[in-house]
Amino acid sequence: MEIKDAIEQYFTHLAASRGLNKTTIEDYREDFEIFLRDFPEKSDTDDFLPTDLSDFAIKEGEKDRSSSTIARRLSSLYGFYSYLSLNGILDWAPDRVERPKE
Repeated sequence: MEIKDAIEQYFTHLAASRGLNKTTIEDYREDFEIFLRDFPEKSDTDDFLPTDLSDFAIKEGEKDRSSSTIARRLSSLYGFYSYLSLNGILDWAPDRVERPKE
């Protein structure tokens, strides 16, 4: 599945089942755009790897992002990867990544 389609499906799920507001979904969208800029080779969900979240955390740390920003972005992405796994789009479940401490 193309990543952009998977993301839109996930946002539809979030709005319907979790009642997230438009602002929160836009924050998630920004997190995903940053992730995809850091990993331009990923265009399909088959391109996702179990190491993506920890690799992303390292990249964000190298950019001197605050630990709270990194933690929020990891949480957004972990939820997305978990959703993909629970819905059979990924055949593996994401590992929890230790969130940075303040």
